[in-house]
Amino acid sequence: MVTMEQLVPKDHLVRKIDRAIDFEFI
Repeated sequence: MVTMEQLVPKDHLVRKIDRAIDFEFI
């Protein structure tokens, strides 16, 4: 089974969007 972390590099745009969404919830 392939996880999202294996598909998406840590500095990928999707990662940045994820962090932006998390930041909005703070």
